[in-house]
Amino acid sequence: MFFVKTILRFGKLNIEKLTEQIYNFTPEMLKATGEALGIATWKLRNKVHVKKQGLEKPNSLEHYQQNFPTNLREFFNRLIIILEKKKHAVVNKKRK
Repeated sequence: MFFVKTILRFGKLNIEKLTEQIYNFTPEMLKATGEALGIATWKLRNKVHVKKQGLEKPNSLEHYQQNFPTNLREFFNRLIIILEKKKHAVVNKKRK
């Protein structure tokens, strides 16, 4: 959610337009998204430095995830969830 708010704050993406064109990402949209994610992550560098120990020597995967920058964690979580849902849908369709 932080990632989406950051992009909208920059005024680069319109969320309604994004959902309409979800499969039609243009190079310009991807560039703007990457820039917004990069800027948001850069702004969190002080928090990353504070959590450096938890990132370098985590006790568990959950501990590592909790120390990862929120915007990147949410971005990758959503990406993985969507890919898994699409994969599951394809597998279910092939079974029928």
